[in-house]
Amino acid sequence: MSMIKNCKTTKRIIDNHHILIISPYLIKFIPTISEEKPKIATSAKIKYYGFDLDSTLIQPKSKSRFGRHPTDWEFLKRDFAITNDTISEAEKYKISAKKITTLDKLLELNKVNDGNIAIVIFSNQGGVVAEPQNSKSCINLINKLTNVLKVINDADANLVSKIWIYCAPKMPASFKNKKNIGNGNCDSGNKILKKSNVNSKNNNQKDSATELFFASMRKPNIGMFESFCNDVLAREKDLNKSEMSLEYYCGDAAGRDCDFSDSDKKFSESLNVKFILPEEFLK
Repeated sequence: MSMIKNCKTTKRIIDNHHILIISPYLIKFIPTISEEKPKIATSAKIKYYGFDLDSTLIQPKSKSRFGRHPTDWEFLKRDFAITNDTISEAEKYKISAKKITTLDKLLELNKVNDGNIAIVIFSNQGGVVAEPQNSKSCINLINKLTNVLKVINDADANLVSKIWIYCAPKMPASFKNKKNIGNGNCDSGNKILKKSNVNSKNNNQKDSATELFFASMRKPNIGMFESFCNDVLAREKDLNKSEMSLEYYCGDAAGRDCDFSDSDKKFSESLNVKFILPEEFLK
């Protein structure tokens, strides 16, 4: 695992409200700590709400399966239900043009809880590699998430300070032990091993351990949630991990016939929390 431990991790401030942390196995946007709000907790109990990202909070604006560029996204929305038959057709038309979006619901969630919430996004990003950090896929994801946070900040600066984002990229091909040893990218201390049966066995074991570590970060495994807990507990010395259970987890990968996976539902089961679909959140 030394290959991962010695890999470069970078941090930088995003628009004064988040810290971006990039490592090969995890991309995180963590709210900054200001003098006015030094901690996540207040005298009131914080409620934690978990969400998937793609096809749950946002979707491609182009209606393609995947976003084509960092600005090809919009918040999920549903038509406003018209149940009143006594209003005029003109009023019905005006109402039908209104959309309820996931941003509207997040704003509402923050309001009804008097701001005592944390919105935590856990997203598998199988098309993204974060090593090297200047890969096109990594840059596009970071730019997209920065855009999302900007729109939320424009809507409510208080809400954006409650949002935590955790993305699990795929393991780079360069992390296969035979290709990575001695290349200086991550573990400059490694030396090229002599070809032998023993070394080949050791390499395979290292490959397997690295693959398992990356997999542990991807849903339905709970590595991203564990990382979130560690980040919060590093700030909140008086908080216990047992107090950090999610109120629910919302995602689209529920194992239905129309779904590509059941990873979101299994993730909630692994955390022993309630699971809801995006359409339920938008009600």
